[in-house]
Amino acid sequence: MGMKSGRIAVLRYVVMLVVLSLGLSGCQTCKNIARKLHLIREKPPTITEKGPEPAPPIATPTPTPTPTPPEAGTRPTTPPTLEEALKTVYFDFDSAVLRDDARAILDKDIEWLKANPAVRVQLEGHCDERGTEEYNLHLGERRANSVKGYLAKNGIDAGRLFTISYGEQRPVDPGHNEAAWAKNRRVQFSRY
Repeated sequence: MGMKSGRIAVLRYVVMLVVLSLGLSGCQTCKNIARKLHLIREKPPTITEKGPEPAPPIATPTPTPTPTPPEAGTRPTTPPTLEEALKTVYFDFDSAVLRDDARAILDKDIEWLKANPAVRVQLEGHCDERGTEEYNLHLGERRANSVKGYLAKNGIDAGRLFTISYGEQRPVDPGHNEAAWAKNRRVQFSRY
């Protein structure tokens, strides 16, 4: 009797570990194991115990709706990407001060960022080719931080904003005149 009860105890622990490892998540296997636990009990099952559960009802497939074609002459609209939604801001020569037009652009960018709170943004500071590489890296950083400060001051969590300076390394316009330089003095947005 001693060895038999020892085996039963070991078997009981093994089954209990299996049941616990499956987490009794409601899967059919767990229910079957739980129903069979009575087989390893020391005393026989009584009549009052619940019998096997009925099989679950067969699920009928749900028909998938067919998309309605767009009306003639209309294109389906997709939400803008971050780069399309957030506009680039520009700076004066040798300056990291936000101009009035830059503030107006950033105010619209703030609306989009508030409507998309999960989006994290990289603010890229850029410069024109004039000045040393080291100086332009610092100026690009000041520009990116200027935009970050404005966004944070107006309700955007600074933890969502990351700055980087490319200095003069990534010009939009490779020209060597004021029109090209004006396009290159900027802070633009990208997904972080």
